Amino acid sequence: MILYEKEKEIIYLKNLIENKLQHTFLDKYVQRPIIEDEKLILLNELLQQHFPTYKKENYIVTIMLIDLALKVHDSVNDGPELPEHMPERVSKQLSVLAGDYYSGLYYLLLSELEDFNMIQTLATAIKVINEKKMELYYHEFSSLDEFITLVKEIDSLLIVYVTNHIGEHVMGEFLEDWFILNNLYNSRNNSISYQSHLLKNWAVSSSTYSDETLSLYFENNIPTLIKNVENSADQIPDRYAELKSYIFNKIVDMKRDRAITFKMEEG
Repeated sequence: MILYEKEKEIIYLKNLIENKLQHTFLDKYVQRPIIEDEKLILLNELLQQHFPTYKKENYIVTIMLIDLALKVHDSVNDGPELPEHMPERVSKQLSVLAGDYYSGLYYLLLSELEDFNMIQTLATAIKVINEKKMELYYHEFSSLDEFITLVKEIDSLLIVYVTNHIGEHVMGEFLEDWFILNNLYNSRNNSISYQSHLLKNWAVSSSTYSDETLSLYFENNIPTLIKNVENSADQIPDRYAELKSYIFNKIVDMKRDRAITFKMEEG
């Protein structure tokens, strides 16, 4: 298994985020969304090239809080009104409260950044993401490909805005495929089906596409995703050599694991 060389930095950043999220009441009733390592690694490599350590850490915590708040709100599905004291209704209400709490945290941190250009970038990203989620929810898709394209765009859009903000436009080209490829890889290694929060809470709940259909789609498209990531990651500037090395080493791991799985299935 390929490990990120600055693993201690990622653990430290995770602890910073977890400390911000800590809330005794919410922790008792609401499951926290997962902090994605790949997003942390990418932000750490990108922002350390442009900001001093204290600013880099503040930006990363703020951006990841935004990502988590959006996920918590995504987990609240529309549905019939439930009786006042049903556990499902209470859980739904608390999830909304948790999302609002996380949102309040990142708005507080944004106000402390005193970087009005970054604040505007993140605010615009949030606005566009919410607009695209409305499209995801209400649009009638002509194909599964069209649907997946929008899901991938939404999931990567926040960090794409950040990469564009710091002038690293080429970095955004591989993010959509890279994030979804890692989710697939991690879910397969943990023997669970692919669980994008967007797919789970909109596509599956609306019965547009079954979980089996989505799993088969991604399984068949993993080779294409890997190839796309290889081609786009190769264009990343050499000043991010450590990040490129991590990406390509992980792809080697993915290919090897996939080959082993294929041989086992053939056998």
